[in-house]
Amino acid sequence: LSEQNSMIRRRNWQVLCYLLFARTLKYCIVRRQVWFLFVAVLITCYFGYQWHGRFGVAYSPVTLPFYDCPANALFDQPPMSGAMFAASREQLNSKCDSKILLLVENQYSALGQQIKTVLNYLKVPYKVQAVRKTLPSLTNLARGRYMIIIFENFNRYINMNHWNRQLLDKYCKEFGASIVAFMTSKSDQDEFDPVKLLGFPLYVQKQRRFANASLSDISQLLYIAKRGSHFPGPVGNGSNWVGFRPNHSTYKPVMFARDVLNANDVQSLVLLDNGEFDGIRRLLFGNDLNSFWPLKLLFLDGLRFLSFGKIELPLVRYLQIDIDDIFVGQENGKITKADVEELLKSQERMKKHVTNFVYNLGFCGRFYGRGNDLDRSGDEMLIVKFFASFKLFVSIKFQKGHEAKMCLCLLRITFWINQINHRLISVNEVALQKCVAEKAANFRWFPHQWRHAKAHQLNSTVFSSQMLQNLQFAKVCFLLNLIVVFFVGLLWSAQAEQLHWFPHSWAHMQAHWKVNVTELLEDMNHNEGFAEQHDIPVQWSYAVSPHHSGVYPVHDPLYDAWKSIWKIKVTSTEQYPHLKPASLRRGFVYKDIMVMPRQTCGLYTHTIFIEQFPGGKERLDESIFGGELFYTFVFNPFLIFMTHQANYAKDRLAVYTFENAVRFIRCWTNLKLETISTLEMAEKYFQMYPQEVNPIWGNPCSDQRHLELLNTKNLCKQFPDALIVGPQKTGSTALYTFLKLHPLVNSSLPHPKTFEEVQFFCGRNYLHGINAYSEYFPPRQEKTLLFEKSATYFDCDLAPLRVYSLLPHAKIIIIAISPIKRAYSWFQHMKAHDDPTALKNDFIDVLQSKENGPPEMWKFRQRCLTPGHYAHHIEHWLAHFPAKQIHIVDGEALQQRPAVVMSHLLDFLELPDMNYNEKLVYNTKKGFFCIREEFNRTRCLGKSKGRSYSPPSEDVRRYLINYYKTHNIAFHRLLLRLGYETPTWLQKELQEST
Repeated sequence: LSEQNSMIRRRNWQVLCYLLFARTLKYCIVRRQVWFLFVAVLITCYFGYQWHGRFGVAYSPVTLPFYDCPANALFDQPPMSGAMFAASREQLNSKCDSKILLLVENQYSALGQQIKTVLNYLKVPYKVQAVRKTLPSLTNLARGRYMIIIFENFNRYINMNHWNRQLLDKYCKEFGASIVAFMTSKSDQDEFDPVKLLGFPLYVQKQRRFANASLSDISQLLYIAKRGSHFPGPVGNGSNWVGFRPNHSTYKPVMFARDVLNANDVQSLVLLDNGEFDGIRRLLFGNDLNSFWPLKLLFLDGLRFLSFGKIELPLVRYLQIDIDDIFVGQENGKITKADVEELLKSQERMKKHVTNFVYNLGFCGRFYGRGNDLDRSGDEMLIVKFFASFKLFVSIKFQKGHEAKMCLCLLRITFWINQINHRLISVNEVALQKCVAEKAANFRWFPHQWRHAKAHQLNSTVFSSQMLQNLQFAKVCFLLNLIVVFFVGLLWSAQAEQLHWFPHSWAHMQAHWKVNVTELLEDMNHNEGFAEQHDIPVQWSYAVSPHHSGVYPVHDPLYDAWKSIWKIKVTSTEQYPHLKPASLRRGFVYKDIMVMPRQTCGLYTHTIFIEQFPGGKERLDESIFGGELFYTFVFNPFLIFMTHQANYAKDRLAVYTFENAVRFIRCWTNLKLETISTLEMAEKYFQMYPQEVNPIWGNPCSDQRHLELLNTKNLCKQFPDALIVGPQKTGSTALYTFLKLHPLVNSSLPHPKTFEEVQFFCGRNYLHGINAYSEYFPPRQEKTLLFEKSATYFDCDLAPLRVYSLLPHAKIIIIAISPIKRAYSWFQHMKAHDDPTALKNDFIDVLQSKENGPPEMWKFRQRCLTPGHYAHHIEHWLAHFPAKQIHIVDGEALQQRPAVVMSHLLDFLELPDMNYNEKLVYNTKKGFFCIREEFNRTRCLGKSKGRSYSPPSEDVRRYLINYYKTHNIAFHRLLLRLGYETPTWLQKELQEST
């Protein structure tokens, strides 16, 4: 029984184990299937991702139309020649300065800002003043100050009080000045009937809307705008205008249109008064400059006509379109083979409107070949594409049976050299056909950094290395070309020369990241090698730094490396002096490298789809067709546009933008577009604008964009808070010495040649840059005031603007003594320094010398006398600095009562007071105050200070009293205006002069 029970238990266990095994097996099978399915999904996703990542997804760009010009026969009329202006221009030159007076309602009025923008583009000097009861001074001695006077509101001129109106009209007639004025129709005005203007044979009608405007086909005023142009549709999107109805032959319509309520009623919207009625030429506008896109053209042409060609832009526009970072981009966001083909087609289409046009490509060699297959296809298409058609068993220059091995060897060699993937395509051909199709030569290339780094973040070693790397990259294609031709003797299609290339850094490195030249040289070497490797036709005279790093604010290692490795002569930036406003962008020359201003077109690296463009296609078209981009072409004779490779991918917005822009320009203006080398363009630029050769250094710490491009933020703490600007021989050294006694004041470090004077803002030291300037100041301690003293600044014409640009919040200290005493002291000073003119001549002979006499004598005379024109020079400083930042010290009071003068100066500098009576002691032997030191010792100024010499003769004094009479009167008025007491010496000389 026990055995039977045991068997039953074993059987039950067997059954139970079987059931458990069966269930477990079934569960495992199901689970295995689930796991298999899960793993299969993962593998599919992985390979799908890899496949997608490798090959990418082709994008079909949106079809965007090109502009068709509605030209007619009238458009072919050439502009009037400027030869007719020659005689009148000469006469105007002899009467008044080439300056414009702009009278506005207030400093922030919209129309006033529009006019200022145009004048800034024209680079013409102008003065802006709000309309007051009195007119500003119109003459300087016997010469007129302004050739054109612009009224923002013509009613201000019409309703001017009788005295001012008579004065202004007399000035215009006598000096040949002209008037430009605007009349606008405000929405709250309800004057619908024609109204006669007071004193003019002219009727105006406000609150009118017009359509189908036309330009006169006989007007001599039109120059950039095409004569006879017709603009169908509403004028200015149906805005309200002022229409002009002239009743005298002096008035000539420039632009006219038909009233929308009465098609037979044609009125002038822009009207020229030739001056036949009252002898004054005027140009009247019936709306502001933004109301209708052609009005700015007419404003430009009007300024040219009224100034007899003195204010004129040439008709030729030199155009260069840079495509920065041609290899840099996100995966599936770079240009593809199809994009490159379209780029080449675009270049051919552009040549129909722009003479010799070619795109300019900037490259960072390190990024070549990155991305998926679609991305790489674009890179390869730009540089080289291998083996378009191929047959392995053919025999050209190889022995039979070895063709496959040789071609495979060639493929491996080329793969190794270029580090890119290539596919072998077999076709039924008898010969090996066109192994290589080269595209790089279609464009013009310029280098970036090898790694696209920022120049201000590199030292010289790395910068040089990256430059050489980019150079080597360009060389390899050339070597590859030789290898292919040597092995297979195939036709090499050198279409790479159709494009122009320029270098970036090797890896898009920013120059300011590196602090010395060595690092920069390394980067440049890489990029140069890349260019040689790929036989890229690079124009090595031109380069652009990634993100404008190191160009401005200047980073000296970048300029040194550019000159050393790539022999760069030209670069460009949009950052000088600031990115905005664009109308104030300028060029400069630094270390013999010409820096050109660069323009933007509204396209950035992220604007690659038309639906993602801010404001959509309508906003872009608004800029192209008569808007911001259109007037960028009009206002700038030299155009270097910055674009990026992404703008030529996807929807190819850059192609659409520029092709339409040049078509519109050629349709509606007389401008001629041409592409020349960047070097030639730069040379022409500085021939036209020689005043821009020397840079004006701004303060990088006041512009966030500039601050990000500094390699050290400590620079912001190194600039001085105050400047003693002189003039010379007025006691500036004594003031400098006394101010240094204050515990919270520190001065500039001694200069090896000019001692306590840095002399940065007036002289060759300025061209060394602000980094060199900052090195003359010690590290700033907390709550310490830094200052410098350079007495040459006071009467230097360039110093006020230069100082203000770099130190807009600095406090300016000026010292004034008797100009007679100062002039004679200067003569004795030069005599003590063995100046030949001072040694050979008496002072009276120097004073009585003539401008047509010995030049060295006249120059010496001017150097003696002109610093004493105090009012004239202080006005120059007041033109840039507010009066609260300028402190005038009585130099003779400083000599007699230094403690009182220094107390007032400390208040001006907002420093704690100090008892100078304890620090200074009068030295009877020297005749002035010296510094009291320990143990009752005194320290006085050097031998050259307080030099003894005989007083000036009576003839000298009488001559100088008469010479400085008008200058002293002007200085006295200036002091009263600024709230200063009249110095004793000035009172005495004014009395003597009467």
